Amino acid sequence: MRVLFFDSKNRVRTGYLLILALAVMILASVAAGFGSAVFVKNEVMGEIIYSILYGGITLLLALFLFRKLYTYQKNDDMDCFQLKKESFLYLGAGLLVGLVLFTAVVVPLYLTGQYKIELTGAAFLPIFLNFIFFVSVGITEEVATRGLMQHALMRFGKWPALILISVVFGLLHMANEGVTVNAILGVTFAGFMLGMAMYATNSIMFAIGIHITWNWVQGAVYGIPVSGMLSQAHIFKTTFLGNNSLVTGGEFGAEASLSCLIVLVLISVAFYLYGKKKGRF
Repeated sequence: MRVLFFDSKNRVRTGYLLILALAVMILASVAAGFGSAVFVKNEVMGEIIYSILYGGITLLLALFLFRKLYTYQKNDDMDCFQLKKESFLYLGAGLLVGLVLFTAVVVPLYLTGQYKIELTGAAFLPIFLNFIFFVSVGITEEVATRGLMQHALMRFGKWPALILISVVFGLLHMANEGVTVNAILGVTFAGFMLGMAMYATNSIMFAIGIHITWNWVQGAVYGIPVSGMLSQAHIFKTTFLGNNSLVTGGEFGAEASLSCLIVLVLISVAFYLYGKKKGRF
């Protein structure tokens, strides 16, 4: 993977690009909220339209910025702009990995009696709408952070870019409900894992896939708060029986748990070894 700024005449400062990336997320959210509120009166359809607009506007703005600020090879990891067959294969693999990863977080907590999991009998439509919403979240956050921000910082090296944006990703969740030091640490490591996923496969689509199902499985499947925010509809209801928030994750959710941190470290190592084998590290 090789990412270059244009020549010095057209070069912009890294800090300027980071601000633009944050602006992309804000503009996409505001525009999507306005569009869904003004043109759609039905609440259910409003959720769908908002999600489609949120992810779509982010992609368009990011594509404009990326092409203005970078040159990149045809096999570059920003393959969400290229629609190659391999990109969709990586997306599918990421969706599967995200599902397995978060289940790996929950299973030890359930088996040790920290979590109680019960079937709720939720309707299909709200679960599906929740998935659509997290598709937009996965696209928006990955393209803005791992895409624009991390690429901007690659001028300082691959590892500094990965570490700095992982920290930024964690800090972006500081205002979430139930946030603790453990929560910020967990989200930071989640950002690190997603960055490693992109490096290891040379595909941001892989990271997007993981991000989508990581959020959707914890929120709409297990009924666990997603970074402090609980989905209204979920297939299972998870009750935290343990009193130690370091173990259960507390009000923020399982992302703040020790189990999650262990899973994230292990999978990051696995991604590194895979990427090393492929000559990407």
